[in-house]
Amino acid sequence: MAERAGVGYSTYFRHYTDVSALVLDAVEILTDALAQAMMPALMRLDGAGAARAFIEAVNARRREVSALTRVGNALRAELRHQVVDRLASSPDPNATRLPRRLAIRIAVASTVELLDWWLNEEPDRSTGEISELLSSLILQPLMIRD
Repeated sequence: MAERAGVGYSTYFRHYTDVSALVLDAVEILTDALAQAMMPALMRLDGAGAARAFIEAVNARRREVSALTRVGNALRAELRHQVVDRLASSPDPNATRLPRRLAIRIAVASTVELLDWWLNEEPDRSTGEISELLSSLILQPLMIRD
């Protein structure tokens, strides 16, 4: 990995204790980019717009996201936990009857499964179709108010 990145082993190990630490750092950067892509639409409570923005951002980083969907179960659980923590600290535009952290956990777990299915099993499906699935299956149900 260090060779491919064009850095020495000492540089790699100075920053990361192991591969998992590197992956978690990459997830943090990727999560921020994907959340920023969809946040303007979410703040307007536009689930369809948020889904389109998110899926277009994923599509632009398809290789990285696909690789992250294939990590082992322990690392995948840690990744989900990290994403939930990061999103829970973001603004909440949508006060629903669901506890906020539960809604985020459901959204993250469901979105990871949708992305895994799309990128690894059905890669030829259009971004429009995947955006519609994200909106109708995940975002819209979580945006329902009392």
